[in-house]
Amino acid sequence: MNAYKLNIYIVSALLVLLSACTRNDGDIGELYGLWRVVSIEDNGEELESYDGTLYFAFQSNVYCQRVVDESLHVYTDNFASWHYQSDDEIIVDFSDNRYAPFTITGMQKGQNLVRIEKCKGKDLEMSYVAADGTYYIYKLKKW
Repeated sequence: MNAYKLNIYIVSALLVLLSACTRNDGDIGELYGLWRVVSIEDNGEELESYDGTLYFAFQSNVYCQRVVDESLHVYTDNFASWHYQSDDEIIVDFSDNRYAPFTITGMQKGQNLVRIEKCKGKDLEMSYVAADGTYYIYKLKKW
């Protein structure tokens, strides 16, 4: 009888673990998760003022820009929605009035077309052309 109860417990625990998936009933692809922005280029020049504290996160249709202040152990999140426009383009939509993109990204309120230049393993490179014509390249590492 104890072996039967143990089997029931193990099966129940496995069902709970398998149903607790954070990917919301499906894999959203290679972008899923938290990415640290390693560098930002502005018209081909690396931004020297960028201090490496920006992160991009993708889950389901939620996008997040996070700035971390490691000395104070605090962070600030700005949320948006996102979806694939094509295989190598996404729309990041900051239409919610509570959130705005961080200035250093060059993105604006509303919809932003971001191109996925390279996504291989733990390396991601994205580009964005701002409304003023500034060409941004974000180089990211999976965190």
